[in-house]
Amino acid sequence: MKYFLLLILFINSPYLFSQKININVCNETSNIAARNNCVKGYYESLLLDELLNNSKTNNISIENPEHFELKIFLDQIGNSNTQEITTDNINIEKAIKKVINRIRPLDSFKNFNSKLLSDEISIEYTFPIKDFINKKTEDTLTNKLSTPKENIPFISIEKAPIFPGCYGNSNEELKKCMSKFVVNHVKNNFNITIARKSKLKKGTVRISVQFKINKQGYVVDVKVRAPNIELEQETLRVVKAIPRMQPGLHEGKEVNVLYSLPIIF
Repeated sequence: MKYFLLLILFINSPYLFSQKININVCNETSNIAARNNCVKGYYESLLLDELLNNSKTNNISIENPEHFELKIFLDQIGNSNTQEITTDNINIEKAIKKVINRIRPLDSFKNFNSKLLSDEISIEYTFPIKDFINKKTEDTLTNKLSTPKENIPFISIEKAPIFPGCYGNSNEELKKCMSKFVVNHVKNNFNITIARKSKLKKGTVRISVQFKINKQGYVVDVKVRAPNIELEQETLRVVKAIPRMQPGLHEGKEVNVLYSLPIIF
């Protein structure tokens, strides 16, 4: 039932007609530090996707690691502004600015005294990420050395991946928080007008999504089954924008976690 309600809510979403990424889910966190962590996770995920796209067009090499740093100022009305970029690679600088332009402004964030808060997000990044480039696919990032024992279903994981901004005293609380944030991310970003324009039969439409949260916390190996290619592409776009998380642990080791998300409307 909650997924049915999820898609009904899309109809009234103010973000329906934009392809920019809505990260207002970060405002659901409990404090400014958690919000900072959430926003940072989004930037890391979107940066990785953009850098991979650039590597396919040979604008950025995957042979020679590039280390860079950036600082982003998040003002009191939720706009992201580049404060500082430390890199000698003009293509990386362009990729960073493109990612920043893909983020919709957040709603304002207030503290307990109702004071509007600004924030600064600092990121250190090295691309490519060692051992995590999958050259066989164009839209996923995965660990070449993974084995079945390293791919643990979400329902069985001993310590769930932590969506940035989630807190909990138990594994079940962390699972519940992560699932809520993932659902809200999809709800805020899925463009339902694509389904409206498609020539689909009347009735229930179901999209099945499976992905991994890998050992570095990125969403990878996304598999989508939908009634048409337009819905598959939109689902892939939205799921790939899920922010980087703290990876799951099983038997004391970081593992890939398998996650399934049915979308019904």
